[in-house]
Amino acid sequence: MVSSAVAPGKVPPLSILHRLLPLLALICLWLTGQTGQAAEFRNGEDVRVTSPVSDNLFAAGSKLTIAAPVDGDVIAAGFNLDLKAPVSGDAILAGFDLRVAAPVAGDLLAVAADLDIKSSISGDARVTGAEVRLSRGATISGDFSASGGEITLEGDVAGNAQLAAEKVVIAGSIAGNLDVAAVELELLPGARITGSIRHTGPRSVPVPDGVDVGGTVEFRAKEDLDTDGPGVMTLLGTMAALFILGLAVLWLFPALVAGSSAAIRRNPLGRVLVGLGLLLVVPPLAILLMFSVIGLPLGLLLGGLYLLAFPLGLAVAALGLAESRQGRNGRDGPPARVLGRFALVTLALALVSLVPYLGAIGLLLAVALGLGAMAGAVLNARRAG
Repeated sequence: MVSSAVAPGKVPPLSILHRLLPLLALICLWLTGQTGQAAEFRNGEDVRVTSPVSDNLFAAGSKLTIAAPVDGDVIAAGFNLDLKAPVSGDAILAGFDLRVAAPVAGDLLAVAADLDIKSSISGDARVTGAEVRLSRGATISGDFSASGGEITLEGDVAGNAQLAAEKVVIAGSIAGNLDVAAVELELLPGARITGSIRHTGPRSVPVPDGVDVGGTVEFRAKEDLDTDGPGVMTLLGTMAALFILGLAVLWLFPALVAGSSAAIRRNPLGRVLVGLGLLLVVPPLAILLMFSVIGLPLGLLLGGLYLLAFPLGLAVAALGLAESRQGRNGRDGPPARVLGRFALVTLALALVSLVPYLGAIGLLLAVALGLGAMAGAVLNARRAG
């Protein structure tokens, strides 16, 4: 499941989005410099995926068009992003102008200024944007969660719909319940909600003739709608912070990063288990040490290092994944290539951070991977010394 939210009325102005969202793709473009392996990485000023991809696809470009089927998941970012071919897995997309015009067999997570869904989504859809449209003929087989400035639902939702925006227009069908927080709600003739409507807003909206509601209609008055949550700015901030931290770690501790990458390459699952063990053992050990006069300084030190371990572990995991991929290729690529892959990994982790519950679990596993890899690198260095 994937999710994201943004406060109605607090969507960044389009002029700001116009500058910031392309930066997400251009960071990857500038750092990579060359196209990665076709089955996994694509980047460039104008990227067109025209041959089938038999693996997960990571893509970034100022203009990005996916016009060939992808047998796996897609993680993509670009100023203009157009998905024209089917995806067999999940799709995680970020862009300024974003159009989903081909089926997605899994879940959809999308962050955009202008988002138009024109196809079928077999799983759940979690989206945010200044303007969000589920076009006529489009279908979502699971639940639909959307937030932003204006949301128009003309297609069909087989599950429940949770919508939060300044303006929400319903002209399609919802097989489940409709939960909507909106300053302005329009129910157009022909709309059909099989379940109930729960509306939060400054004023109630009567159900007009021609609108079919199978359940009850509930209204909760609230003048100031507050649906703050992660959105575009959070995505960019998370990616930038992680990328800068990773560069600092790479500059200060290059040997540690190299050793961590080797540890991840040898046994990634083992590194995750070691990291989880450290995350579980260190807090009670630090508390026990603090109860003794002699161990108090060490306990305080462990507590401080534990707090530092989360961002550091995440940065090392991202760097390790980027460098370990180079090692599997059996050759040393240019530093820009490694940094380009690191930028794509930070994009993936930033998008994962938008996912409620499962996103937290994913980030925890990434932190554990980084900590376990660092522990392995330190032990190997001591043995070698």
